[in-house]
Amino acid sequence: MPNYQLVFLEDGSTRLMRPAWEPVTPTSPGLTRLERWLTRLWTCTLWTGGVGCPVLRRWRVLRSRWGKLYIHHFLGHDWSQDRHDHSAAMISIGLYGSYEEETAEGTRRWRAPWIRWFPATWTHRLQLVTPTVWTLVWAFPKQQDSTYWFQGRRWHTNTYRARFGKARKTC
Repeated sequence: MPNYQLVFLEDGSTRLMRPAWEPVTPTSPGLTRLERWLTRLWTCTLWTGGVGCPVLRRWRVLRSRWGKLYIHHFLGHDWSQDRHDHSAAMISIGLYGSYEEETAEGTRRWRAPWIRWFPATWTHRLQLVTPTVWTLVWAFPKQQDSTYWFQGRRWHTNTYRARFGKARKTC
């Protein structure tokens, strides 16, 4: 039975939900030799959105008062049909692979190498073009709670997952 956590929703209610992140160890199944090595060096988590869709593995390389440095290995498309933002502004450096980014302005294909910056309020949805994508990400200190854009409004991530997660998932 998976671990569950008590999540507080923006309307003041609570719900028992699967966590959006799962810990990864060097003995976790499905890791490549490189991923096992990275996991021995740094803390790794698997992002599933709490709905069982493996989207990315994330290694935290550095943490400081100015932000955090991560290695991201994207394993699949974003788990939701809807655009989302992030809790912090980020600098993303594409190391390997390609994805299409859907925004309110349209769709753009990004192929490594790239260097890009986006604010925390930037809403997007990613679809992989290559089977995997590797990036190096600097995340600045938290500015806001992350949200999803659906039905013409922003939904706090926990509320979105609780109310629409199963119906809106893509895996």
